[in-house]
Amino acid sequence: MATARIPQEVSDPYSALEGKSAFGQPLFAKLVPYAVHVAVSIYDERKERLVNTTVIDELEGLTQKLRDLLQSLNLPGSLQALEKPLGLPPSLNTHAEEIRQQDGLHKLRRSMHEINKLKSNDAAMYQEGVGLLKTEAEDDDKARLKHGTERWNRQPSREAAKHLYAKVDEIDGYLKSAASSDDLVKNKLKECEGAIEVLGGTARDLESYVPNSKRTALTPAVERAVDGLRSTLSDVTKLEHRRKKRIQEVREKVKYDDISQSPEL
Repeated sequence: MATARIPQEVSDPYSALEGKSAFGQPLFAKLVPYAVHVAVSIYDERKERLVNTTVIDELEGLTQKLRDLLQSLNLPGSLQALEKPLGLPPSLNTHAEEIRQQDGLHKLRRSMHEINKLKSNDAAMYQEGVGLLKTEAEDDDKARLKHGTERWNRQPSREAAKHLYAKVDEIDGYLKSAASSDDLVKNKLKECEGAIEVLGGTARDLESYVPNSKRTALTPAVERAVDGLRSTLSDVTKLEHRRKKRIQEVREKVKYDDISQSPEL
């Protein structure tokens, strides 16, 4: 005959949730008080501030001071310039080649000569027109004196040809402005003639003209100083690498330092 039995999970549910039961651990077994979360958050914040202030910021500040000092001494650039000549910058070589292809200073001088010829022709044409107007005005004045204003009743030349005289004044302004611009260009060309002539010359002349494009001969004393400086810069580089490595190690330790996983919590 069957006997009715109540399952233990029903009669004693709390014991069924303990240990390694089929239902696993209680739902809120690992729930910690809110104060613990606040304490963990405060700990993490103070830990980050302490590490950044006393370790990382200090190391990075020392490294930056060292870099500023080297930059003020123009290092290691000056040392590299002694060990290996910098040569001519690519942009300078490009400009020099363009000037050589365009015939450089000779083309500029030919252009200035042609501009002077055009300037002379324009000035001659302008003076010819001004002369014609002046002759016409003189003839008009003579005729007015000879025949009187009653018989010679035409307007004076400047009033009759007002638009022509206005055009003369306008062209005179253009010519004066052009002459000023020409003088400015001539002065600029005179200032730059030497540099343009060097750029338009041979590559060897350009290298001789530009400083630090060839290796400098060093005395034995300077050679010893350069060797010592090179060794010091090598030590500085190693020191920077060690500092970077130490900062990375500290950050890794801070990252994996999680007190919320402590068994006591």
